Amino acid sequence: MEQRAPRIVWRQARPALFASFLVLFGLGAFESILPILAPTVLSLDPPALGALLALCMVVMLAVQTGLFLAPVLHRAARGPFLAAGFLVVAGGIALLAQAGSLADAALAVALIGAGAAFLQPAIAYLATLNDAGASGTLLGALTGAGSLGQGLGSLAGGALFAALDANGLWVIAAGLVGGATWIGIPVRAGAARASQYNGRKKNVTETFR
Repeated sequence: MEQRAPRIVWRQARPALFASFLVLFGLGAFESILPILAPTVLSLDPPALGALLALCMVVMLAVQTGLFLAPVLHRAARGPFLAAGFLVVAGGIALLAQAGSLADAALAVALIGAGAAFLQPAIAYLATLNDAGASGTLLGALTGAGSLGQGLGSLAGGALFAALDANGLWVIAAGLVGGATWIGIPVRAGAARASQYNGRKKNVTETFR
């Protein structure tokens, strides 16, 4: 049984790896589109763009500081909250697609920052629930998956904006919702195998439900 542990651990980590890829894909697309969208569509000057970027960072800092100071991550890292996190990010991106003012853009940016700031530590927590001593490897894989998603998101965001203007953000938002929905398929299917491995009733696959 011990020899099978790494394979089972990696199998159970796949949804978390894809989730990390997905959330950073959306964030990368947002980061590549906003500097183009702000002056061309919203007619914002550089100080206003800088304020939006600063707002995103402040919101992310506030959310992650709250998760760090308050012992709630083990309760918040559950299926309904993860789904809500992806919906918040997707909703922010969709709102940015139809933003007509600085206030609209600020609300969209705040939603994106809050959702992404929650999802990243929550996904890392879930990935290491049943790590069988492989936490470092799994966290490294999560970082790699996220970096890949961010790079491809930047590429996709630029290409979609070039082809569809602000409407490209709708494609990104739909991709986030669709990808987050797909995560639930392999996650639930592996729940029984994971419980056979470690004898726990609660595991990463059940938490994604």
